[in-house]
Amino acid sequence: MAFTKETARISGRKSKRGQGKVKTETKEIFTDILDANQDNIQEWLNETARESPSKALELLIKISAFVLPKPKAVDINLVQNNCSCEKLKELTDEELEEKLHQANRVLYSDDIYDPKTRKFKAN
Repeated sequence: MAFTKETARISGRKSKRGQGKVKTETKEIFTDILDANQDNIQEWLNETARESPSKALELLIKISAFVLPKPKAVDINLVQNNCSCEKLKELTDEELEEKLHQANRVLYSDDIYDPKTRKFKAN
């Protein structure tokens, strides 16, 4: 699918169905478990890190999957949009920044990327 103004608008829409009930309940359960065991998790990570720092890092990454949003994949066909690499080299910094802003609006939700300030929000 080519990246155009229309496809960006369509991709940026929120689903009318919303999240499934089971998915929402499961997320809430995991959030409650993580909140209730915050001190334990830190202790477990510290113990694991003493023996194997790499294993502790793996555990931290696995836990983060429950908290951090996963990035979305977007197919951008620059050649089909008459925007080859050579043409990108000819663009001004402002034009490149505008294209990057358009991509960020499609890739990230409003709770991660603020389209008004064009900056990523700190967690």
